[in-house]
Parts: sequence; C-alpha cells; structure tokens
Amino acid sequence: MFTAEYLCEMRKKALRKGVWYRTLNRVERGIISLTARIVDRVDSRLLSGVLMKILSKLMKAMKSEFDRRVGDFGFRRARELSKQAAKWGCSVVIIWVSELNFVRYLAMMSLNELNGFGFTIR
Repeated sequence: MFTAEYLCEMRKKALRKGVWYRTLNRVERGIISLTARIVDRVDSRLLSGVLMKILSKLMKAMKSEFDRRVGDFGFRRARELSKQAAKWGCSVVIIWVSELNFVRYLAMMSLNELNGFGFTIR
C-alpha cells in the first residue's frame, strides 16, 4: 500500500504547491508525518483507509484549474455534443466522450470564451 517514501514525496509536493497547511488540518498533517517517520510500509487496513482519504483530499487540492475544468466541464460538454450529433444521424460520435484530446479542447475553449456585457458566447 503506502510507503514512507511515497508519503514524504506527497508532503513535499503539497508544501511546494502551498496546499499542505491550507487543505489539511493539524491532525491530518500529523497522521501523515508520523506514519512516514515510524512505518516503512503501511499494512493496517484502518490506517490505509484514513491515509487514502487524506491523500485524496491533497490530490484534489493540487489539481490545476485546467485539470478541474477538464473534469467538470469538458466531459459534460463532450456528452452533450455527442448526443446532439447522434440526433443528427452521425454514428461514430460515441467515441467523442472517451477521446481525451477532444475533452481537453472543449475545456480550453471554455477557458477562452468571451464573457461580459450580460451574455456568454458559446
């Protein structure tokens, strides 16, 4: 499962990105730090579950704005577009949802859209 080296690396990354103190509370930071110092490899299911929750919280906080936009907006917009194209009779549109480059393109376009004057151009 988790090793001391992995936990130390995650701590370093979180400190570099500035989310270690902002995202985790004192107890969560202590759990990761003490586990990395005391245990070489985590075998306990209970401790692994706790570490999994804490590390997923960290990973979510370390995502960039673009990655969040891809996950939130890109996949949803790709589904909408593929449904619309399927209604028009295109048969190969089902792969659009799984095409990561297309989803990234849609997310990038949403970051660059013009907002203002009371309307949104899409």
